Parts: sequence; structure tokens; C-alpha cells
Amino acid sequence: GLEIWGSENIELSFKAWMCGGRLEIDPCSRVGHIFRKSSPIKPTGFPFQLRNKLRVAAVWMDESARHVRGGSLIDFGNISERVALRRKLQCHSFQWYLDNIYPDHIPPEHQTNLMQLPSGLCIDTLGKFSAPLGLYPCKDQGGNQRLTLTGGSELAFVQGDSQLCLRPMGSA
Repeated sequence: GLEIWGSENIELSFKAWMCGGRLEIDPCSRVGHIFRKSSPIKPTGFPFQLRNKLRVAAVWMDESARHVRGGSLIDFGNISERVALRRKLQCHSFQWYLDNIYPDHIPPEHQTNLMQLPSGLCIDTLGKFSAPLGLYPCKDQGGNQRLTLTGGSELAFVQGDSQLCLRPMGSA
């Protein structure tokens, strides 16, 4: 299963939307989250959050999981029980989710990182779309370095609802 924490919220959302669940709004409800000053989890050096994200993508995102996986070689373990549960619940496909739940999504055509070969550094936004881009050590996980090559010859950094597009000079 998932380890420690990370991506369980994504899995629960996909399961609710794709398997016939529903979301209800209760105007009088209260939701809280308690943050600790420091994590009780001792650093292991193992990227458990990335592993969790790859597991969730492999179970719920069908062919689109490759966009999350990128070039990652991290072993996310056996997912056969999760896939069997999805089949047993007769959940919709990820394409159904995109078409019906998130129809205004930006379909990624090719995702990659851009590396400057002599230095081995990658273009990075550092998560700040209003600041200049820079070259920083490459991270296999993508994130602020993950670019999508769109059908319109653009490179786009996409983060949540924000998008930063790069176009060749002289293009509209």
C-alpha cells in the first residue's frame, strides 16, 4: 500500500469520482488539519511520497500514468490488489474522468525536463512563475522542472491552476 503519507488524498478523490461516489457540501461542517513543528518520521532517504504518487497514478490513471511516471525508475511495488479493487467496483476509466469531471484539463502531449548538456543543469521555476527561470541541479522527480511540450510548439510549466508558457521568439 501507500507508505507513511502522501497522495492518499488523490487516490480518495479518484475513487470517489470514478467509482460512483459523491461529494457533498455541508455549509455547517468544520474541517481542521493539525501541523506539527517537526515530522515524527525519521528521514530514510527513500522517496516514499514519489513512490506513493507513482502507485496512485498506475492504479487510477490508465495510459495517462506515463505522464506522471516520466523517466522514474522507482519501484512502486505490487498494485494488483488495488487494480482488482478498481475492477470489482466497476470504476470508470481515467479518460471518462477527464471528459466528464475535468473537461477543461490541458492534455499533456509530451512531458520532459530540459537539461543544458555542458553543465548538467535543468531549467527550473523554483515554483515561482513571476520570477526569472534558472538553471539548477536536475531532479528526476520533475516538479518545478517538468515541462510539457504542447501541440502548439509551446513549452509549458503547469502547477495546479497556474501555467507558464514559453514560446519560440517571433511566434504569436
